Amino acid sequence: MEEFDRIEAYTIQLEQIPLEEFATSAAARATFIGILKQAKDDIPWIVEQVLNRQEIMEEESEEESEEENMEEYRVLDEAFIARGISVRNRFAACYALIEEIVLHEGHEELDERDIKDAISDAVCVEDALAEDLTHS
Repeated sequence: MEEFDRIEAYTIQLEQIPLEEFATSAAARATFIGILKQAKDDIPWIVEQVLNRQEIMEEESEEESEEENMEEYRVLDEAFIARGISVRNRFAACYALIEEIVLHEGHEELDERDIKDAISDAVCVEDALAEDLTHS
């Protein structure tokens, strides 16, 4: 999926920047803020899709449908869910380390509007990251 690939790409980008650079480098902070603009749509999307597929799978298991083609969909849904959770968790690990440094430690090159926009984007990301994806 395109969204998975995009999230993985910007997660790798964040992972490759040493953590201390987010405190000392305007370029590193700008990279994080730019990624937040994308993540505010991508992360909620991935969470919503995982939750939807989990719900569908739970409904199907309650119906105990044993049609052969349903098993194919179940395997695809399980793979999607596993990848979605993995991609989200990897991004979440990076995000948690960087967000405090960039958005809450004050940096003179970030104007008030940039900070407000970034904090708004961060709220969208954090709301999605707070969703529990551990359905069984």
